[in-house]
Amino acid sequence: MDIKTRSRQPILVIDDDPGILDLFVHLLGSNGYAIDTAKNGSQAISKARKKFYPLAFIDIVMPGLNGLETFSELKKISPKTRAVMITGYAASDLIEKSLDSGAYACIDKPFQIKAILNLSKKILQKKL
Repeated sequence: MDIKTRSRQPILVIDDDPGILDLFVHLLGSNGYAIDTAKNGSQAISKARKKFYPLAFIDIVMPGLNGLETFSELKKISPKTRAVMITGYAASDLIEKSLDSGAYACIDKPFQIKAILNLSKKILQKKL
């Protein structure tokens, strides 16, 4: 998948930590992906109503709507969006529920940059 192909595939990153959002924007953006960010679940849902995202990275533990609640709402709006849950906490019940609800994967913070790139490429290469 070349950079031109990747740039047509937007990714939504949802996290209440501005540093994580900046990391994803820099990391994935510099590799040809179009990155949109949301600092909470409500903002993510609003963005998903206006644009299709084939991939979303969703923080599990956030104020307001948690990641599982956000994922549940995103699935209603956009059933074909694939979600990767991210967490820096021991939230095993939310992780398990997210995976049972159809999340593609769950990764722990701090994560390996190469793992994010490889996972993004792998998910976006699969047909929806």
